[in-house]
Amino acid sequence: MFKQPLQSFLVLMLFLSVFISAAASAATLTSRVDRTTVSADETLTLFVRYSGNKNGQPDFSALSSQFEILNQQESNQFRSINGQVQSYTEWSMVLMPRQPGRLLIPSFKFHGQFSDALEITVSAQTQRPAGVRDNVFIETIVDTPRSYVQEQIRLTYRLYFSVSIEGLDKPDLSLDNVLIEELENSRYQKNIGGNPYQVAEFNYALFPQSSGVIEIPNQTWTAKIGRSSQTRNFGMGGGRYQLKRLKTDAKTIQVEAQPDVFPQSHTWLPSTGITLTEHWSKPLSSFKVGEPITLKLKLQAKGLMSSQLPEVVIEPTDSRVKIYADQASTSATAGQMGLVSERVESMAIVVAEGGEVTLPGIKVPWWDTTTNTLQYAEIPERTFLVAAGDDEVQQPTTAPPLGVTSAQTATPITQELNRIWQVLAIIFMFLCLVFAALWLFTLSKLKQSSPAGKRNRAHTLQKNNSSNEKAAWKNLERSCVNNDLQQVREALISWAKLHWPDHAINSLSDVGRLCGQTNVQNYLAALDHAMFSESGDSKWNANSLFAALKEWKTLQGKEKNEKRLPPLYSEEANT
Repeated sequence: MFKQPLQSFLVLMLFLSVFISAAASAATLTSRVDRTTVSADETLTLFVRYSGNKNGQPDFSALSSQFEILNQQESNQFRSINGQVQSYTEWSMVLMPRQPGRLLIPSFKFHGQFSDALEITVSAQTQRPAGVRDNVFIETIVDTPRSYVQEQIRLTYRLYFSVSIEGLDKPDLSLDNVLIEELENSRYQKNIGGNPYQVAEFNYALFPQSSGVIEIPNQTWTAKIGRSSQTRNFGMGGGRYQLKRLKTDAKTIQVEAQPDVFPQSHTWLPSTGITLTEHWSKPLSSFKVGEPITLKLKLQAKGLMSSQLPEVVIEPTDSRVKIYADQASTSATAGQMGLVSERVESMAIVVAEGGEVTLPGIKVPWWDTTTNTLQYAEIPERTFLVAAGDDEVQQPTTAPPLGVTSAQTATPITQELNRIWQVLAIIFMFLCLVFAALWLFTLSKLKQSSPAGKRNRAHTLQKNNSSNEKAAWKNLERSCVNNDLQQVREALISWAKLHWPDHAINSLSDVGRLCGQTNVQNYLAALDHAMFSESGDSKWNANSLFAALKEWKTLQGKEKNEKRLPPLYSEEANT
């Protein structure tokens, strides 16, 4: 009955999707790792991302010659940002090097796309550090004992543990006259003296604002080490975890002033690498009198904050050249090795008369902290010919607005045609959406009136309730990890209302009554005590409650499966 309308609708939607996505970007395949320098007994994580339509996965077998793949996972992401739809598939793999040296993660091929090869430096197995006999200990590392003012200093705390840690309390890092940026943390495995350890790295970038000596004091961290699952008591020292206090090492760093050889009239830029690149919206040979061309200058620096990057300007010496600068954009990426910042200057360049025109070069001085030498990020001067403007087009006699681009210099006829096509496209899309809505509404009414439709609605309600319950359970898990007791209570009651939709649930005691398990009821009573009793512990660990609930759910699922199993022998066979 609905076959012909359905075919028409599918054809219409296919045409609409092709129309809308005509300018979609091409598929890409990229590779990255969380660490490029490891020791022979450490792991690293490889991420391979494909942005096109997925069918299968890349061939990762070439990795096995130099790395052991300990774990592999796949995830799919779909999101819409400012009307732009982005989707990709990402494979993540935990790798263990097979030997020290310079190892290569090869380039992968997938649907005609190639990823970049990555080089990994693997050092020999590290020596046994002090305190290794403990099952939990901390290592404090700074990447340099001496630095320049405003130079990035990387501070790393490595927490080694071979037992279960249920929580970690560490003080905030604060230093006088030092700007602190948190970097990307990491988690990996390491073998020390033949014993496996988990390692959690906490990375910071320090930027001293004056010369002198920086004292990084020692800190006291508190780790909650999980006890045996047979322990059912509550409280500190006799409950489900024990406390272990750890001390970080104090460090001293000597900070030098800006060298005298650095140009005093320029912004001081201590870095391990700075580049300056240019991008023109059109070739320089396309210059015509009165028609603007957009130039973008990108200054990228390693180990600097975006606020440290100076303005990059062109000061033309030719009076025929006019430059209209737009507002610059800045950004910074905080990786494990430090900050990578960039500043992008965008400007429209207009030439008033034809002939040969020269734009002066640009030089940005910076201090190479690796070699302790003065360097320059440069763009050479550009000389080009400017053609006369088209006679048919009235040339602008006034300056274009800020941020003008070549797309805005089209002729009035072209602009009018573009507007007409845009209006027609919008009308066409609106009519398609109206037709689709009416068609789907009519189809749903007809389906709902049939017996099969009624059964489908009942099945859909049951499925939606199950989906909502799973989401509520995830929310409860996140609340327990954050250890916000009020949030845990609200999330638990919300989940319980979905799990027992036929019961009135308004308190934790209602949840305990329906669970019917003494262990869960004890944890619920402890949560009430921690929240509302004057003697309660406001920092009571909610993870223990979630573990008890999870164990209860597992037992409930096993009981349901056993009830569904048929008897081993039928009644007829017994007779």
